[in-house]
Amino acid sequence: LYYRAWLTAHGIPVHQGATLSHINGEQRVTGIHWDQQEIACDAVAFAHALRSETQLADLLGCEFAWNALNRAWLPQQDAAGRSSVAGVYLAGDGAGIMGADA
Repeated sequence: LYYRAWLTAHGIPVHQGATLSHINGEQRVTGIHWDQQEIACDAVAFAHALRSETQLADLLGCEFAWNALNRAWLPQQDAAGRSSVAGVYLAGDGAGIMGADA
């Protein structure tokens, strides 16, 4: 939220949910088109958002539940980090994206 607010405060537009139709340029990017809009630019960046690395929990058979905030299936855990599998504790990015405070 902080970074989104910073961009807005500095007049930088953020377009969410846009569907890119094509990128202009042959040897270098010169612009992009999306959803009936066009803008000149010299670089393009793509992101699929920050996602938890949950493969180990999945391989160990931990139960998962949908997390609406992260828009992802995350392994279930209690307040102490215990998963649904006896003896398996979850921490860090494997348990969910919670930032430096976690």
